[in-house]
Amino acid sequence: MAAAAGAGEARLSLAEVMQRWQRDSEAASPEQVRKAEEWVTALTVRNDQRYAARESHEAGHAA
Repeated sequence: MAAAAGAGEARLSLAEVMQRWQRDSEAASPEQVRKAEEWVTALTVRNDQRYAARESHEAGHAA
């Protein structure tokens, strides 16, 4: 998804997924919500790092 839409769109989609999960799982404990937020944050950071590395790699080939 990130390759097609870019890292910013992937982040937006992850945020939307998190919002829907929170809305749909009102019975979730604060601990479950915290763990899910940490997971989304880690996934977003990893995605941003991969995107930056790919952009850097592609820029090196264009030169």
